[in-house]
Amino acid sequence: MRILGTFETEKAGKTFSAFLTENKIPNLCEITLNRDWDSPHYGTPMSKIWVYDEDLVEQAQQLLDEYQKDPDNPRFIPSEKTQPLIAPEPDTEEQPKIKLDLPTQELKNKAAKASMGKITFYLIMICIWLFIWSAFTSPAVSSIPIGFPPTPLVASQVDKELFYDYPHAYELVDRIVKLFGVEKLYNPDELPREGRLLVEDYLNTPFWQGFYKKIVKFVKTGTPDFTINAPLFEKAREGEIWRFWSPCLLHSDIFHILFNMFWLAILGAQLETRMQPFRYILFILITGIFSNTAQYLMSGANFIGISGVLCAMLAFIWVRQKKAPWEGYQLQPGTIGLITFFVLAMAGIQFISFISEAYFDKVFTPGVANTAHLSGAFIGYLLGRLNFFSWKSL
Repeated sequence: MRILGTFETEKAGKTFSAFLTENKIPNLCEITLNRDWDSPHYGTPMSKIWVYDEDLVEQAQQLLDEYQKDPDNPRFIPSEKTQPLIAPEPDTEEQPKIKLDLPTQELKNKAAKASMGKITFYLIMICIWLFIWSAFTSPAVSSIPIGFPPTPLVASQVDKELFYDYPHAYELVDRIVKLFGVEKLYNPDELPREGRLLVEDYLNTPFWQGFYKKIVKFVKTGTPDFTINAPLFEKAREGEIWRFWSPCLLHSDIFHILFNMFWLAILGAQLETRMQPFRYILFILITGIFSNTAQYLMSGANFIGISGVLCAMLAFIWVRQKKAPWEGYQLQPGTIGLITFFVLAMAGIQFISFISEAYFDKVFTPGVANTAHLSGAFIGYLLGRLNFFSWKSL
C-alpha cells in the first residue's frame, strides 16, 4: 500500500477516490486536518489517497496527473452509487481493520512523528560546539591592515583547520603575526629585516580568489582572462581531504547558526526517517562536497556554512514529492516556496552587488554563499531523480 497524493480539501480527495474505485483501483481516502500554518487551508480537513495494489500505483499516478491538469472535467465525477472508502479519525471507536504492509505502516508512523534522527542530532551538536569554540578563541582585531587578507587575522585556529583551503599566503601572514604581532602590519616598513622579507614573500605569493573577480574584470574591460594563475586545492593536495566538506560545520554568527540548525532539524528529519543511515550520510557528504567546491571555484576559500546541503535537501524533497509521493515527504508547498524565495532573494542581492562592482566600482558584499546555495539545489535535484536515494526498508 502506497500513498498516491494529498488533496487540500476533503471533497476533492473523496471525488478522486471514488473515481479510482470506478476504475477498479482499490484505494483508501484518509481525512486529516491541515496543520501547515503557511497554507490558506490551515485547520480545514484535507485528504490523502492510498492505493492498495503496488502494481496499480503507476496507473493511478497517470490518472492523478490527468485530474490535476483538468479537475473540472466531467469524466472525473463518479456516479452517485460509487462511494470512497474513508479511513476514520484516530479517535473513532469502531475502526475497520485495514491491514497495511509492515514497511508502509512503519513509514507512516515515523513520518507522523517526524522526530529528529541521531545523525541529524549529532551533526547539529557538532556545529554548535564548533561555533562556541570558534567564538571564544577567535582573535580580537580592531581593523584589518591595508593590503592584508582578513581571514588569517580574525579566524580561530579551528576555523583555519576546517576551511575549504588555507593557502600558503595565509600561513605567511600567520607567521608574521606570531613573530611580531598584528600591530606591526599597520606599518610594515617598521618591521625588522626578517619581517619585511616575510611581507615581501606574502606579496609575491598568489592564492586562489575565485572566478568571480575574473568575471567582474571581464565585464569591466571586455578582455577575457580566465587563466588560473594561483594554486588550487593547496591543503587538499597535502592530504587534508576533509576540507572538501568541513566548511559545512562552521558558522559566522548567532543568526547564521540558528537559521541553519533550525532548517537542518526540519529537513534532516525528513530525509533520515526515509533513508538508511549510510545513504543519508552519503547524501550529506556528496551535496556538501559538490556545493563547497562550486563555491570555492567561484569565490575562493572564504566561506562557511551548511546551507548548500540544506538547499540540496529542499530540492531533493521537492523532487521526491513529485516523483514518488508514496514515500510520504511532508514538506508543504508554502514552506518550500518560502525557502526558495529567500535563496533567490539572496542571489538577487548578489547580482545587484555584481552590477554595482562591475559598472560603478561600488563594492558591497552581501556575505552569502550564493553559489553553494544554487549548486546545492542543483545536485539535490539530480539526486532526487535517482532511485538509489529512494525510500528503502528501515
